[in-house]
Amino acid sequence: MSDYSLGEKEMAYIMFPDNKFPEVALRRAVEGQTKITVDQAITLASYLGEPIYKLFTDGGWYSVPDKQYSILRKGDVTALLRSNSITIRDKYTGVEHYLVRPECITAKDIIEMLNKELAKELF
Repeated sequence: MSDYSLGEKEMAYIMFPDNKFPEVALRRAVEGQTKITVDQAITLASYLGEPIYKLFTDGGWYSVPDKQYSILRKGDVTALLRSNSITIRDKYTGVEHYLVRPECITAKDIIEMLNKELAKELF
């Protein structure tokens, strides 16, 4: 949350307004002892003026809503996932790279495949 100049106390009161000890509740959520609700995530995103997915990424791949494709982004690179292929496109250079996507593949395997391609410095 340092990206948003939002202090821990302020975030705690935004996400846990009805909690007697909001800072303790936030600390428990950050440490993985409890989970936040969808409503809490929406409230925080709304307060910050950001889409929810941007708040919960670690600089890695994140999903972007689209009606036609499944889309993943990481930095300046976009991956369009189709039923049998993946297109990786660099935003600035326009360079595209195509991968054949196996029929049975997990999301984790797709991310690993994309990371390997980026490591090859194709872009």
